[in-house]
Amino acid sequence: MTALDENMVMLREWIEDGLDPSQPTVIDFIHSFHNADDADGFAQAAISIGYEAIAYEPVDEEGIWEVVASCIITPTCDAVTAVEEDLEALALDFDGDSEGWHLPEV
Repeated sequence: MTALDENMVMLREWIEDGLDPSQPTVIDFIHSFHNADDADGFAQAAISIGYEAIAYEPVDEEGIWEVVASCIITPTCDAVTAVEEDLEALALDFDGDSEGWHLPEV
């Protein structure tokens, strides 16, 4: 299943739960990093291209840093997938991994 297909399934579930796909909404894109420098570098790079981004210190013994990069977009499958792919490519520049995305509770 492609990222586009996965996003289509997720968005359908959110729409069934009440999301209005015609209204712009905040979407959080989650990324993981092995150290503070990479997490902070990604967060700053994401901010420099228009995203809001926050790095969170590890909360367990694995030591994985999480960065949430957010934007407001109309939640279409194409739009979500495009942002997800752009941020994933940026995360790779900082040895990070994409962990998916979340919508606010509806």
